[in-house]
Amino acid sequence: MTAPSSQHPWPAKWIADGISKGIAAGPVVILKEDPKRETTRPFDGIEAELARLNDAHGRVRARLQNLIKKSHEEVGPEEAAIFEAHLMMIEDEEFMVPIRALIEQETLIPELAIQRQFQLQIVVFEAADSEYLRERALDLKDLESQLLRALDPEKGPEGPVIRHPSIVVATDLTPSQTLLLDRAMILGIVTERGGPTSHSAIIARTLGIPAISGFPDAVKTLSGIPEIAIDGREGSIFVVDSPACKKYFESRGDEFLLEIHGLQSYKGKPSVTHDQHAVLLMGNIGGYEDAKDAYANDAEGIGLFRTEFLFMGRRTAPTLEEQRKTYREVLSLMAPREVTIRTLDVGGDKPIHYIPIEKEENPFLGVRAIRYCFEDLPLFKTQIKAMLLANEDGNLSIMLPMVSRASEAKRARELIDECVRECEPELAREGRTLRPFKVGAMLEIPSLAFELRELKESMSFVSVGTNDLMQYAYAVDRMNPKLRSLYTPYTPGFLRLMDFLAREARDAGLELGICGELGCHEELLPLWVAMGFQKLSMTPIEVLSKRRLLSTLTFSACEAIRREVLAAKSGEEVKQILESSLR
Repeated sequence: MTAPSSQHPWPAKWIADGISKGIAAGPVVILKEDPKRETTRPFDGIEAELARLNDAHGRVRARLQNLIKKSHEEVGPEEAAIFEAHLMMIEDEEFMVPIRALIEQETLIPELAIQRQFQLQIVVFEAADSEYLRERALDLKDLESQLLRALDPEKGPEGPVIRHPSIVVATDLTPSQTLLLDRAMILGIVTERGGPTSHSAIIARTLGIPAISGFPDAVKTLSGIPEIAIDGREGSIFVVDSPACKKYFESRGDEFLLEIHGLQSYKGKPSVTHDQHAVLLMGNIGGYEDAKDAYANDAEGIGLFRTEFLFMGRRTAPTLEEQRKTYREVLSLMAPREVTIRTLDVGGDKPIHYIPIEKEENPFLGVRAIRYCFEDLPLFKTQIKAMLLANEDGNLSIMLPMVSRASEAKRARELIDECVRECEPELAREGRTLRPFKVGAMLEIPSLAFELRELKESMSFVSVGTNDLMQYAYAVDRMNPKLRSLYTPYTPGFLRLMDFLAREARDAGLELGICGELGCHEELLPLWVAMGFQKLSMTPIEVLSKRRLLSTLTFSACEAIRREVLAAKSGEEVKQILESSLR
């Protein structure tokens, strides 16, 4: 895995995904995966095994309460909310019932019952198309590990022990492992799995620990190397082979810390270019805890509220009231700022056991998202009504995923209008009237770009889901590692497509945004400004750094970059133009 060009004078040996900015150099320490607990012990009777499970459950509850306290004291309320969510999950009786049932009905020891039940849920999340949902699997693994350890608390220390300042290399790190690391001993983190929206990454960023993920075989590759340096912004990894190399990266790390402290001064400021061209910088979230993170980072709204998480890890779909409560919490927190809630994006690649979708040859092109919702109108209308009833401040936007043509959007809008009429009696009982709301579509399928004028008849905005748009534009399975080199935005063809759809949206009178991961790529920001994207939604932690970068740009300079990129003849030329533009 060879790295592309780096900003540093030493050549990078490897490149992966930077998930927490910062620069560090130091010795490598390998953290081994927590071994699976003993599962061959005999079954000791239902009552005895249930008692063991209940004791372990109590120990984990106490441990989570301690982690919440530690988070509040050492990190902050947003990070404490991660463990509060874990505690809510494990205190939910529905969560423990299947494990107890396996002990009572199949005479499984608690270790096996826990592993079987957790695996059923973990595979669902790991199979999800959404990176955000895939990373929630690590939260489940964290809880599973805590329960298994609590069944035999004599086995080893509670958290990883690092005895000297080091760069930690691991397969992955759970949120509790990350929090329990001795900050004084951790210079940086490199993992094989995980991503920027994982809770471990959030904690690493808050603690100011540089971190890189997505490095295949990191443990094996780096175990024989005495010292490395990492750049969490670039995702680059270097072999430290001289005192001069180590001194350089240590001094660059100190400079970065000074730079980060300056970001706080951008809170409360508008997101505008140097010549006052405005672009709203918004947050992508999966629930209320993430919304608090967006609020703390001064996001100017929520550009994507993924609702799949509300439907996963349950026996049945959430009720109207359950959904209404969650949506209300987020809408209220962010008011008067806009909150864009995406309707359920589920399908063959994101299975939910109580939703009967047949296995398909190609789930990415199958019955998913709005296509499934048209087949299950009660589920779709319940979700819409929950949104409408929660919209007490008038800051709701409803977004429809996987729309391929204007006629689908029109049909969905008719169903939403039905929901409006059906909500009127409930609103009257509460002494309220319907508050204003907007409806829009995600632009993920290229065909929709050619029907934006027709789309305007039923929708008021489009938001580009760049992850899927690239996949469908290139005919590339973005989950296939062999095709990773083809899945890139840095080609003239893809960027011309983005420019085309931006012009079409503007001519149609549609509000235009990006809610995919490309919305926060620094080198692409000048293009989005010049193309006319009015809203960019991103991981909340990125908002302030992008606001600072935006303030250094001018619209005329961005437009010059756009013209040059659109005239490029190759992907290499595109990269060279964008890299030089931010130097």
